Formats: sequence, C-alpha cells, structure tokens
Amino acid sequence: PHHPPELESGSHPVQKDCLGLPVHAQRTPSWPPSPDDEDPSLPSFPQEEPGSRPLVPENLPFPALSLEEEEEEEEDEDAAEPEWLRSEEHPSQFFAEAQRLREQRLLLDEEVSVAGRVYGVHRVILAAISSLFRDRLLGGGGPRPPFSLEVSPGGWEAVLTFAYEGVLGPAPQGDVLAAAEALGAPRVKAAAQRTCERAGNAGECVKKPSQAEELRENLRAIELLYREGVGCDLKLEAGGCQLRGEGL
Repeated sequence: PHHPPELESGSHPVQKDCLGLPVHAQRTPSWPPSPDDEDPSLPSFPQEEPGSRPLVPENLPFPALSLEEEEEEEEDEDAAEPEWLRSEEHPSQFFAEAQRLREQRLLLDEEVSVAGRVYGVHRVILAAISSLFRDRLLGGGGPRPPFSLEVSPGGWEAVLTFAYEGVLGPAPQGDVLAAAEALGAPRVKAAAQRTCERAGNAGECVKKPSQAEELRENLRAIELLYREGVGCDLKLEAGGCQLRGEGL
C-alpha cells in the first residue's frame, strides 16, 4: 500500500482529540480584550452597559392632576393671605374733604360753644383724638344742643386744626395744653410739648411725627370706631344684606 510522504521535520504535528479527529488551532477573538488583559500602562475608562443609564428626575413624565387635586390647589390659592392695597394720599384726601364739608356746614352733627362762638364739627373726627367727643359719640347719634367748653378760643382752634389737618394751629403753648387736658386729647398734648422742646433746643433736631403720619393715625382711630360699630348712623340694604356706616 502507498502511504503519503511524511511531513518535514520543521512542520508542527497535527493535534488530535480523544477520537482521533484533528483539532483546529484556536483563533484570536475579534471582540475587545477583558479588563484583565488590558495593558496596565494605558488609562482605564469605565465601560457602560446598555440600558444602565439612570433616568433624570426632571425628565420623568408627571401624571395629569385629577380634578379633585386641581380643586384642592385652587382652594389653597384662595386661602392664601390677601394682599392689601394702601394709598399714601388717602388720609390727606379724606380729611381735606371733611374740612370742605365743615366749611360748607354739611353733615355736621355737633355744635361746640367757645367764648360765645358756636363751632359746627363732625363728631367722629373729634372722637378720633378726644375722649370727651368719643364718649359723646358712644352716647348715640342725632343732633344735640350746643355744649360749652371752658377753654380759650386759640387753644380750641388749635385742637380743631389738629383733628382735621394733622398739625397744631397757632396758639400759645399753655392754651393748647389746657384745651388738650379738657378734651382728653393726649396726642394733642404730646404735639404741644414737642413744640416747646423744639423751641427750647434751638439748633437741635427733635424727631416728631409728620403731618401725614398724624393724619394716618387720626384715620386709623376712626376705622377702629367703625369696626366697633361706634358712630355708624347710616344703614344700607341691598339684596338682603345690610351695611352700616358713617354719614361722613
């Protein structure tokens, strides 16, 4: 029988498995080597597996609010504290109109006799600075006979100017203090004392409330009386609702 020539001595023998079949040489894989096989001199980069990227919270879809949740949000917005609108000019405008009405003798509900002269006033305006007029206001509305004050005309007119304009009228300081004491007007007394201190400390700055601040305080006192229902001589009815207020 003819046998094939033997391989040269330089060739590698063919490996066979246990069944005598030839075993092919192992190929080098085409995918990247594992981290254990990488060159340690090269920088390593983390490998990211597919689908492992975390979801960003901002990109997550929000479920639509239910009708009940929307109503609750609207109720929370309605329950928020209301914003108040404030006009700096309102006090001065209010008292300027009250002074105009007094000069025209409109809506007057009190007459005061001082040194034989009768002054018509709005009781609630005087009640804002004087406990005497506040007590008369608490006694009920309606016209009353004139009552007399034992004070100087200058002191009385200074108090009257303070009630309607927020400043003391020109008068001797002693007359103003006496009128303030008789009328129970502590803010008038304090204003007169500040005037005296300013005259005694010439060249020094004595802090005092401005005219606008005094008028604002007068108006605040009237608002407090209104909240207590004091001096409300008007009643308005509309749609089954009643609203009490002041004629001025």
